[in-house]
This record gives sequence, structure tokens and C-alpha cells, in this order.
Amino acid sequence: MTFIKYEINFNEEELKGKTLVLPTISMANVPQLATELLLNNHSNELVGRFNNEGFIQVAGASTDGLVTPLELHRLKEYNDIYVVDQRSPILKSYKYTFVEELKKWADGLNLSVIILSSADSASRNDNDIVSSQLKQISSKDSRYADKISAFESLDLDTLNGTGLLKSYYGSLKNVAGLCLFTTEGDNRPDAHLLVKALSNVLGFKPIELKDPLHWEGLFGRLYDDKLFG
Repeated sequence: MTFIKYEINFNEEELKGKTLVLPTISMANVPQLATELLLNNHSNELVGRFNNEGFIQVAGASTDGLVTPLELHRLKEYNDIYVVDQRSPILKSYKYTFVEELKKWADGLNLSVIILSSADSASRNDNDIVSSQLKQISSKDSRYADKISAFESLDLDTLNGTGLLKSYYGSLKNVAGLCLFTTEGDNRPDAHLLVKALSNVLGFKPIELKDPLHWEGLFGRLYDDKLFG
């Protein structure tokens, strides 16, 4: 995995000691929705892209030009926070290599990592069912261990649909994670919940979150109640 800077004036050394928000490709794509919601509500800039070896290829247009599978944004108001925007899953045969390369890159820059993930609600145990759908994990050396402990702990052994959450957590240093139990459907409320939790952990000022314009029609139009009598 190679980091390719987007800004001519951006030096990769600027990342040292900063915080990286890292979504997984997981249940109902809630982390991707949360990433879009986060970037839509905080002024940010694209600072780099990662090579797309091992990813299912995607391309498209955006305000920053070409959209690629894995990009890195910096929040302007909170410029010690960097957000990974992942639009494409990793090929199964490349997952181990990708995690190892990501670990090497993150460790070399001494990044504090916060993973965003989601899990299949059907995989919950009895305790999970009667408690909050939002859970957390944290290593002892995480910068955010105290703040994230306000949420209930996650049992990694009982999860389905979390993508690379276990691999990330088992490999990366200075790592914490937020995981939301969910099901497929209109997952915009889940994205709001995850972003609000992340904002509390990172110490962001409270704001009213606004959906990206391209979410209009994403989950279809609202049904007419008269359909059901």
C-alpha cells in the first residue's frame, strides 16, 4: 500500500502523532454512511490517496476530481483529525496483505486510530439485546481509552458482518473502535448515531448534522400510510 499525496504542499510527516478515523466495510455500509455524514458536516480537504492494488476498482467524479477506492481527508477545524474515505471493498486474497501494510504505515506515523464498524444485529447475545446497540473496544494505550469507555464494551467473539474490525483491532497500536449493531434498510439514523458518538469521543463541538444532498432518494421515497388501510 502506497500513500500518494494530493496536495503539493502536504508532507506525509504532518500525519505523525495525529488521529486516524478508519471505517470498515461492514453490515449495511453504516461506516461508509457515517464517513460521508462526517465529511459533509465538517470542512475538509483531500490530502492524499492510497494505491488501489487489491481493491475492487471504482471511479467517478467529485469536487476533488477523480474518486478512487481509498482516500484520506483532513478536517480543517480539527486539523489533527484525518478521515479515511473507503468506497470499495478489498479483495479477499489481499486482505491480510492490506492489514499488514496499513499497520506498517500507521505505526510508522504513530497514529491513534479509531475504527468505525457495524455488526449484524442477529449475532447479538442476550446481554447485547437488552443493552445499547452501540458498543466500543479500546486498547490500553489508546489516546481515547477514557472517553470511549463511556460506551458499553464489545465482545469481539460473537460478531458477524464486521468486515476487518477484528483484524484491525488485533494488529494496530493505539486503537479504539465504535461498533453499531444494525440490519439492512434505511440506515441514515444509524450513521447519525455513529457520528454523534464519534464526535463525543473526539471532543467536537455539538452541531446539527445535515445529510449529504446525494442521499436524497438513496433509500427510496417514503411510502404512503394509506397503503396499509
